[in-house]
Formats: sequence, structure tokens, C-alpha cells
Amino acid sequence: MATFTLASDLKADALALAGEVTNGNSPYDGNVYEYLSSVQSAIIVGGHLGPNPRALPLIDWHWARARPRGAFALERPVNYDASNTLTVAQGATAATAGSSLGTANTYRYYRLVVPDEPQRPLVTAHTGTSVTLQLAWRGTALSASTDWMLYPESYALASDVVRVVGTLLIDVAPWEIPLIDLPAFEARFPRSAVQAGVPTHAAIVGDGRIAFSHYWLDGTDYGPTIEYDYIQRPTAFSTGSETPVVPYEHRRVLSFGAAWLMAALKQDGGRSELLWGMFQGAYEVMRREQTLREMGSSDFARIIARPNLGATRTLDTTDPYRS
Repeated sequence: MATFTLASDLKADALALAGEVTNGNSPYDGNVYEYLSSVQSAIIVGGHLGPNPRALPLIDWHWARARPRGAFALERPVNYDASNTLTVAQGATAATAGSSLGTANTYRYYRLVVPDEPQRPLVTAHTGTSVTLQLAWRGTALSASTDWMLYPESYALASDVVRVVGTLLIDVAPWEIPLIDLPAFEARFPRSAVQAGVPTHAAIVGDGRIAFSHYWLDGTDYGPTIEYDYIQRPTAFSTGSETPVVPYEHRRVLSFGAAWLMAALKQDGGRSELLWGMFQGAYEVMRREQTLREMGSSDFARIIARPNLGATRTLDTTDPYRS
């Protein structure tokens, strides 16, 4: 009986399904791992598949979530303790700190905040004591002032994030932070006007980064921990020794899809349609399982007794029409 544990097992299965030899002499042999990778990626990421693209819906598969969750700590602003100075002239983009800010560009894309000044320019670069702002400073000139901070405008997510799923978790009240659409976030919490506090909302701001409604100022240098569930980008198959992300019981959907791709490339219409039907059937079983899980499928197909079915009842034999 065939097993489908590794990518190499699925490669042999896909070649056989497509009517190709499995001894290494098929003209498609060197591309099968690419086809398998494309199918797995399309299932997890959502999108189109094939030379005549067919759409797959975006589904947050429970088995595609990263474990452990993604996590990072909120950072307190640079110079929160007023231990460094900053000098910048009105109308200038170049500023000078009293002492080095450390490793170059560590605080790139942090925002400069000065009390009573509405402008929050981004830092685009820094080396040693030299700081470059994205826009010219419009506020009152600073001369060796200690009354300034740099806070992170956003934080990097894990490099393999496809999309974040659900709410973020934070280990202080309010315990959960909802993700909202970027336009709504910008309207409620303009990034150039963020205040200190515990974040209450967050938004994905592109390029694998996330922004918060407030910046952290209390406590130690590193603040509360943020954890988040996310769909993890699958690693492409290359050697055959890889274990697919798709669960074992559904794994053959990958070889059905890869075989369909080969048949479509060969313009083998009859076999192509048959294989697409096999792929759709396997995909639908997987999708239904996901739906049941989301609905709370522990009660699916289980007989549930009516409440108090065996309780003792008193029969009322009084005739309501007897005087």
C-alpha cells in the first residue's frame, strides 16, 4: 500500500497519475517538486493555480498555523529617561545627538516625538550621533535638548507570515488587541499622532510589519509580550525529503494537483479534466473538515439526549371541565 509521508512519495504518485514513468526518465521528472510546491502554496495562500488559472479560495486552515505562535516584546522609546541630547534647527532634516545612538540604523523608521510639537517625523537613517529625518523639522529648534524620544512606528512580523489570524494577545490588560483595517486604523489613530499607553488596536501596515494605537512607555526597556497566530508560508520542496504541511490524511490532494498540472501542460484534455475532478474532490473533503472544526465539530454526528429525558414527571389527571 502506498504511503504519502514525504514529498518524494507524492512525486512518484503524481507522475503515475499523469501517465508518466517514475524511473526518472519522464520529461517532467525535474519539475514535479515545483508543481507540488505550487499546489501546496496555492492551497495555503489562496489564489490561482495552473497554466489556465483556476482560483482557490483564501482559507485559514487550522493545520497551516505556525507553532509556536509569533511573538515579540513592545519596546520603550529611545531616550525615555532623558539621558541624551538632541540638536536640530528649524527647517533642517539633519539632527545631532549628544552621544551615539548605537548600531547604525537600529532606529530607522522610528518617529521623533517632542512635547507640545505636533510633528512626528520619521528617522530614515542614523550613524553614531548623526540622525536624518524624512521631513524638515517644522517645530521649535532644539539645542542640546533632553526633552525628546524616538518610538517605534511599527514592529516586524515573522519572516514566514502569510497573514495574521484573529486577535493579538498581550500579557497585560486588555489582554487582547483586535486587528482592524488600515484605513480605519489611520482614521482613529494617525501614526503621526500616536500617544503613550497600552495598545488597544493594531493594523498590518505592509511589508510584514504591524503598527499599534499607542507606544509603550512604562516599566522596563522591554514591555509586554505580543503573541499572534498566523498562517505560515510553506517551504518549497526540493529534495523529496521534506514533509508536506498538508495533513497526512489529505496529503494526496497535492499529487492530484501536480498530476493535473502535468496533464494540462501536455494538453491531455481527458486526463486533465479527470485529475482536476479528483483534486476538487479531495480539496472539498479537506474544506468540509475545516468548516466543521470552525463550527465546533465535536458534536458532529453525536447523539445528544434531550435535557431531563429521564426525569420523573407528575401526571395531572384533573379534569378542567368538571365543576
